[in-house]
Amino acid sequence: MIPESVLPSYDEADLPENVRVWIYGTGARGRSARARIASLRPDVTVEGYLDSFQEGMVDGLPVRLPERLIRDWDFGLVLIASTFMSVMYVHLHGLGFPMGSVAAYAIDEDFTPRSAMVSRDHGFMYVPVTKVAHTSFRRAFAPYCPQGAENVDLRSPEWNGLYKFAFVRNPFDRLVSCYAKQRKSKYQALLRVVLGESHGFGDFVRFVAGMKDGASDPHWASQSLTLCDGQDNVLVDDVFRFEDIPSALETLRRSRGIEVDMPWHNASRRAAYVDYYGPEERDIVARRYGRDLSAFGYRFD
Repeated sequence: MIPESVLPSYDEADLPENVRVWIYGTGARGRSARARIASLRPDVTVEGYLDSFQEGMVDGLPVRLPERLIRDWDFGLVLIASTFMSVMYVHLHGLGFPMGSVAAYAIDEDFTPRSAMVSRDHGFMYVPVTKVAHTSFRRAFAPYCPQGAENVDLRSPEWNGLYKFAFVRNPFDRLVSCYAKQRKSKYQALLRVVLGESHGFGDFVRFVAGMKDGASDPHWASQSLTLCDGQDNVLVDDVFRFEDIPSALETLRRSRGIEVDMPWHNASRRAAYVDYYGPEERDIVARRYGRDLSAFGYRFD
């Protein structure tokens, strides 16, 4: 059993009363966390930001390196607000921050930053979902998208004229892929610190299920967190299935004139996903990814 205290995840309502907070992350997610805490939790004091590379000032608050802050650390909470949560947690752990003083920030779904491949010349936007062949798709669509990946707000009228699409995957299969690929992924060190060297699939499932979706590593965050708003409205025009990639690419070619060479990068070889699950793991994952199962029509089979 994984202790919940190992890596708690908080949104604004969960923060302890009158706590003093350092936000690890000076990007859009970190600044959004600071603004929402200031608006919704006036009893909480944000002391400043942490950054892995430089010190300075952001939004009138000091920015410090974690290795400098730990020298006089005697209070409060470090709130990790970044998609690089796994790397940051391991860094803090290595510096000696007490486990109980570090938590992941669960961003509000309507403020979730999305990365997308945008082709203005060809009138489309591909919204990648991590662990759904996103590395291969990003490379395949790159010739159409000379600016590379861009941060977008899918609700903005700026994108109304573009055809927006994405690919999704059976949540049961996607989580097994995360587990099978951990040795080659940035979150390997996190799992080693939190779960130990010899953790099994069941340990991994319980750890993932114990984190709030908005605080999760993108590899195991719900796909609906990227593709839906807080009211479960899908924010793209078409959602294709990972299992139907060849026919989906043919549809894109015929209907939109998008022709791509689809090389497979980082493909894993393993047993069928159903072989990883016992009844308990199946029930946990069904609850954890209930929104995805409902929104995209998947089941365990």
